[in-house]
Amino acid sequence: KKNVEGAIELYENALALDPTNGQALDALKRLHHSQKRWRDLIRVLGHEGEQSDDPMVRAMAYYRVGRLQGERIGNRDEALKAMQLARIEAPTELLVLDELTRLFESTERFSELAEVLSARAKLLAPATPGGESDAYARAKKYQGWSPTLLLGTDLYGKTLGIIGLGRIGMA
Repeated sequence: KKNVEGAIELYENALALDPTNGQALDALKRLHHSQKRWRDLIRVLGHEGEQSDDPMVRAMAYYRVGRLQGERIGNRDEALKAMQLARIEAPTELLVLDELTRLFESTERFSELAEVLSARAKLLAPATPGGESDAYARAKKYQGWSPTLLLGTDLYGKTLGIIGLGRIGMA
């Protein structure tokens, strides 16, 4: 325990000397997490978000702050604030949108929930021909079945991006 406290103090000093020191940030995150020092971890993650020039790093830092605020601290209002910051940084990140959905639903903030669900649906719509087929049917263009009718966009030879930092997105 004494060694952990000493290590935390040394890394805090290193961070004070160089606020962008990635090794000190990573070490502090690990140490605070292992000691279940959630408020200290939230502070370090907030610092990481403020110091980064990369919007995705900022978004993931705020996302983690939001999850900690909601799940470990039990402060849904602060969790929502952090998730909304994460969404500003990465408006198309499904992890953030999913968490905002959960938080808005649990706090019965239905107008915000509807907006987030709409944004999520718009993100996922290009991957499926559902919206296209609905518009096609409403325009009374359907003439009968065809094996290539509404197959969607051909991805052969195209570059495809995977959104998210989950197991598949990291591969």
